[in-house]
Amino acid sequence: MQLKYKISISIFVIALVIVSSISFIYSQLSYKNIIQNEKTNLAISAIESARYIEVELLERLSNTLTISSAPIVQEMLNKSNLEYTKLSDKQRLEKINKLNKKWMEAIDENDSFVMPYLHNKLALFLKKQQNILKGVYGELFITNKYGTMIASTGKLTTLAHSHKYWWKESFSNGDGAIFFDDRGFDASVRGYVIGVTVPIKQDGEIIGILKANVNIISTLKEIVNHYNSMKHGELKIVRTKGLIVYEDSLAPLSTRINPQVIKYLKQSQSGTIIVNQNNKKSLISYAPLRLSLDNKNIGFGGKIKTLGSYKGNDRENWHAVIVYPKELVLSKSIQTNNMIIYIGLILSFLSAFVAFLTARWISQPIEELQQAQLKLQEQEEIIISQSQHAAMGEMISMIAHQWRQPLSVISMDANNILADIELDLLDNQSLKNSVNNINNQTQELSKIIDDFKNFFRPNKIEDEIVIDDIIHEVIKMIGKSLEYHDINIEVKSYSSKKIKTYSRELMQVFINIINNAKEAIIINNMQIKYINIVIESKDNKMYIKICDSGGGISADLIDKIFNPYFSTKDKKNGTGLGLYMSKTIIEKHLNGIIKVYNKDKGACFEIQLPYELI
Repeated sequence: MQLKYKISISIFVIALVIVSSISFIYSQLSYKNIIQNEKTNLAISAIESARYIEVELLERLSNTLTISSAPIVQEMLNKSNLEYTKLSDKQRLEKINKLNKKWMEAIDENDSFVMPYLHNKLALFLKKQQNILKGVYGELFITNKYGTMIASTGKLTTLAHSHKYWWKESFSNGDGAIFFDDRGFDASVRGYVIGVTVPIKQDGEIIGILKANVNIISTLKEIVNHYNSMKHGELKIVRTKGLIVYEDSLAPLSTRINPQVIKYLKQSQSGTIIVNQNNKKSLISYAPLRLSLDNKNIGFGGKIKTLGSYKGNDRENWHAVIVYPKELVLSKSIQTNNMIIYIGLILSFLSAFVAFLTARWISQPIEELQQAQLKLQEQEEIIISQSQHAAMGEMISMIAHQWRQPLSVISMDANNILADIELDLLDNQSLKNSVNNINNQTQELSKIIDDFKNFFRPNKIEDEIVIDDIIHEVIKMIGKSLEYHDINIEVKSYSSKKIKTYSRELMQVFINIINNAKEAIIINNMQIKYINIVIESKDNKMYIKICDSGGGISADLIDKIFNPYFSTKDKKNGTGLGLYMSKTIIEKHLNGIIKVYNKDKGACFEIQLPYELI
């Protein structure tokens, strides 16, 4: 056999082996990487979806708190409480039972006994709030501190409420607590209802309870439909024991989630698992609403069946659950692998044909190595994108936190103006004061937007900045979150030199580290709560040290925290991408160094950045 044919056959066989090996290795690595990346993506999406639901519930809570703070509410409650307090315990109980019996015997809203409760000044004020927020509220009603209703927007089943679970949860033995009452289907609004129950206090003492029944189904539908439109799995809102509150195209509470998922929901954590779904494997991600998990003064639950409602909550939490069939996850990988095989076979024949004419085959391994490096770079960009999505979820939560107080003030002033108009109490000075206050709060909202929009602006050109300015811009954005948890942040700057760098990426690193420090302090329930930042320059380098009192990092984990998908806080929604992305930004984008060590009562992150004198 001629040498050229021997060479051609040899090259063909070698090429065929290489193609087969590459195809096999790629399919295995691609399978693992795609599944792992998709599990991370879905976990982030579930957490973000849970946060969107929380924001909507908090908005309903904010509106309800604003109503409860109106002067007419406290005026009517004090009048009712004074009347009942004068009675002995026995007399009071007899009176309440007598009134409740008479109320339950009344036929409809036009009964002469019922009418005063539905048309007094306070009831008219509550109906006004219904009209202001059309479609939001079902019934609004208020009880005095003894559980007896004093005003309502509609005829309720009973007049006495102190024996009901939601009233007891909100009264909380006199301490007072917010309670979200998941009632299920409610006859009063002919829809799915969640009751927002808030205690009304005066001088630290509970004087009454306000309950707002909210028809929540349209809000849940909007959230679910928005996510499903992205065609990245199917979002469902699920109770802890598996009953589905809402999913696309099906009646609420008519179906249940896969039983394999329920044990994970009961752990009140987030994550992703692979289960058999209709004889096919699916990725299922889940994340709980953390309203009542992270705040002892907020309750969430209900009772299976009550008067006027059914399929109520059995003291369960809500969870965002995303179901994504595994075959859809891997479809693109299979197509790519088939393409590699076809292309590889063609190249094998071509290589055999031209092998004896050229030595280009020598460069083939080098080209394959370059392709492998390119894929690694693409995977790194995907990881950074995932981390930025997680950071965006954090930013959304921070914006909601920053806006809550100004919005509550605006809503309260607007409602007070409406109430004064309704009661003919409006005067020019009080109107002017309220309008000025609304204007000031509007400017504050605009300022918050200006602070946050710069963070999301693309940053492709290096800026000349002072590190101290970037740190304080970060504190402006997330300071409210630190103040909420009583965490003190102190900045000591010993250098005002400018450096040329990508300021937005550096800001994201600072946000990641400070948020990690905050979560460590909260999770470990530290008594001393601080984050100290020191900025100094020497030897043509800028040093930034961020130290906290969060308890430090254990010795067996500290060397791993910069690894992708590794997290020390998986029980608190950690994705393991923040610190990996921070290291990538510092060392690959900014040509710096980042390291971590334990010091005193916490962890210290030290960042070194090179700079040229400007």
